[in-house]
Amino acid sequence: MGADFLRERRKIMSSEGLAEARLAWSISQMFEELNSLLWNRYGDEFVAFAMEEDEERGALLKQPLEPARSLGLGTHDPLGSESSETFIPQSSASER
Repeated sequence: MGADFLRERRKIMSSEGLAEARLAWSISQMFEELNSLLWNRYGDEFVAFAMEEDEERGALLKQPLEPARSLGLGTHDPLGSESSETFIPQSSASER
């Protein structure tokens, strides 16, 4: 076994590490209980939310893909308006 693993294992076995692990365990158990209570109270609503999200995702998947600019994700063009124009390479001096 690696030295790092053994060092971590010793820390966990120390009283400080053990107390930290016990606290983490208690918190995870409280989250489990909270999750259960929330699902018991709002389960129908949660299912409706999940179905709405699935429908929205499905609608998005059916739309044709468009470039980011047309999606309105940003209107600032850091390179200026010239960057949006078609690039036409200039001939080099050796080609002239």
